[in-house]
Amino acid sequence: MIKKLICILGFIIIFTSYACAMDVSFGIEGGYSYNMLNTSTGYRLYTSYENRAGFLIGVPVLVHFSKQFALGSGLRYVQKNYRYQRTLLGEHLLYSDFTNGFLQVPLFLDFSLGKNNWRIFFDIGATLGFWLRSSRKGEWMGFSENPYDPDYIQIEQFNERIKFDNRRDNRFESALFAGVGFRYTLKSFTPFISAQLHYGLTDLQKNYMLNQVSRYNNTITVQMGILFNSSLFGEAR
Repeated sequence: MIKKLICILGFIIIFTSYACAMDVSFGIEGGYSYNMLNTSTGYRLYTSYENRAGFLIGVPVLVHFSKQFALGSGLRYVQKNYRYQRTLLGEHLLYSDFTNGFLQVPLFLDFSLGKNNWRIFFDIGATLGFWLRSSRKGEWMGFSENPYDPDYIQIEQFNERIKFDNRRDNRFESALFAGVGFRYTLKSFTPFISAQLHYGLTDLQKNYMLNQVSRYNNTITVQMGILFNSSLFGEAR
């Protein structure tokens, strides 16, 4: 799956730059992700899923058709985290913090407006991704070996890597997204900052049991970075 994502990215860049003979920008980005797991706890009392923050890093690419329009893509690693928690006997908060890393290839249209070197831009498109890794840590309920022990119920800490199960976990991911941002062109460099809202289209689980509750990731990202314009390496076409 990872090889397929990289091949898709390469095809997009080569085809669009060759066929359209336009100016190409590429760069680096990093920022903040805030994930909201869209699911339900069903009949479970004193139980909830909570939003969690994470980070992202990426290599954005823009193929410019004109000063106003561009086609964007790239490669991005983004965390989509959440917490599962329960309250035990109205006193102890038991929780599992899930940390999930996804490799994504976005494809989007970029429309910008501005004056001089300042531009405000709007992005709309979709992402294809692959669930690379997952881990969890927190506190949960354990029991001592002696059932007559007054401390029979114990709170245990854990921190572990999660192994994927091909029967249960859906590691393919897709989402729609829209974003807005600002950029400023200074010679061959273009710093930028933007925010995006990603709406998940794929369930984190395969359809493997009856009465299954779906789990979708909806994610807000805020990122900043810098684009290197093709004129840095020679005259733009």
